[in-house]
Amino acid sequence: RASALGDGVAYLGGDFTRLSPRSGPGVALDPVTGAPRGFDSVVGEQVRAAEPDGSGGWFIGGVFTTVGGLARGGLAHVLADGRVDSSWHSDTDGRVDALVLSGGRLYVGGSFARLAGGIRHNIGAVDAATGALAPWSPDANGVVARLAVGSSVVYAAGQFYEAGGAARTNLAALDAVTGQATGFDAGLTEQVLAMALSGVRLYLGGDLGLKAVDAVTGQPTGWDPGLRSVQAIAVRGSTVYVGGGFLLADGGAGVTYRRHLAAFDASTGALDSWDPGADGDVGALAVDGGRLFVGGTFEHAGGQARSNLASFDLGTGALEGWDPQPNDAVRVVASAAGSVYVGGMFSGLGGVARNGLAAIDLRTGQPTGWDPGPSLPQVTALLLHGPVLYVAGGFVRIGGQARERLAALSTATGQAEAFDPGPLTGRIQSLAIRGDSL
Repeated sequence: RASALGDGVAYLGGDFTRLSPRSGPGVALDPVTGAPRGFDSVVGEQVRAAEPDGSGGWFIGGVFTTVGGLARGGLAHVLADGRVDSSWHSDTDGRVDALVLSGGRLYVGGSFARLAGGIRHNIGAVDAATGALAPWSPDANGVVARLAVGSSVVYAAGQFYEAGGAARTNLAALDAVTGQATGFDAGLTEQVLAMALSGVRLYLGGDLGLKAVDAVTGQPTGWDPGLRSVQAIAVRGSTVYVGGGFLLADGGAGVTYRRHLAAFDASTGALDSWDPGADGDVGALAVDGGRLFVGGTFEHAGGQARSNLASFDLGTGALEGWDPQPNDAVRVVASAAGSVYVGGMFSGLGGVARNGLAAIDLRTGQPTGWDPGPSLPQVTALLLHGPVLYVAGGFVRIGGQARERLAALSTATGQAEAFDPGPLTGRIQSLAIRGDSL
């Protein structure tokens, strides 16, 4: 909302709480350190899907226009060395929400009418090696939000009432060769937001809560832990991990407090004792060996500060030290080949906390240590006058002193100067000095 230039320093004021190195809304991370692995920046609104290519790279989908400086409309292939695959081009005219790779085909779900130059309504497939459109064309008349692959079928879930040429509400099993709907029919009425296939069961979450159906027939299995507002599911062995907007869980033993994260027995639906908690919605889960990666819109997880992304040791259930700190929501987490791909609405990772006021070294582009710490991240006007920075905003304390809406700060120390006009009302939007008057 405001800026001022000094001697090699840019002062910035606004509503922000963190300054981060820019990554764009999708990046591959080191699974040990959490550091970005040099993948080409995605330019756009969101990365909503990621699928390992089996060779250390990733297929990514979402709402974006550019990857690594090349035009890519919502779908791209990133190589293992971090470069976008310049020979692989398979645009959509809408949004990609789901990707799954099987048998040399990349199956694509979302909200679109065209894929790789051909007409495909919300679901289709492309050649994983070339990006060319595959003949598979089941069509769905609504959003396909999740995909999973069985032995000879592709499961599609979302919000639709027709897919593969048959009436199927929000969940369909489609022949992996012909694209036609199989006899599988779960008879759902609620939107499906999460899905995981494990053995003969298909675990489902969303507006329907948390349930499991037979993977062949679609019939209910009776597995129903009594959970609502489910956004993500991951299965490891005999445990089903679940994330979402819920605060309470049942599991057959009575209602128990569970904040946005819970685990259930995959056979009985009994609630696990694991209770890490998160203070915001969990919308993405990924299991890799003995680790669970968790993404969403939270500030704390497992009792410690974690910005939208965390990992847990599944042997002990404990929060790990892994802490990449994306600066906005995480919508997808995928793990394979020694890296973790994270996508969402964020624009940067790591960085430093700054409460609405910061100084940037213009030579390095990095934040300086100057940090007056306003009580609220609401700075609306700045004026630099010699060694003093005048600051206006919604704060009541700044630079270590009580100052309401207007203050003068030392550019050397960040401490408040003696200048104190007392409590002010209203919103100050600009500042100017004339003679000895502000």
